[in-house]
Amino acid sequence: MTSRWFQSLVEDLLEIARSDAGASPVVIETVSAVELVRQSVRSAAQHHGLNAPPIEIAEDVGDPLVNVDRRRFERVMSNLIDNAHHYAG
Repeated sequence: MTSRWFQSLVEDLLEIARSDAGASPVVIETVSAVELVRQSVRSAAQHHGLNAPPIEIAEDVGDPLVNVDRRRFERVMSNLIDNAHHYAG
């Protein structure tokens, strides 16, 4: 494991602790789900030095809106991409 991975893990745990203690405010926004996923995947891939995987959205999905804390959602996407990269190749 790399020190960068360990640092990211520690940051995630600290953020969870702050959130549980009420010290880290949740900022809920209404955003396009499709654009949020696209931005999050691009950002996460770039953060990990990877090429962004293709994102295909079924035409019948449309462009739903979601209420979400964008920063936390992007953190989740970053963790998913990191895990996929490390454990699924």
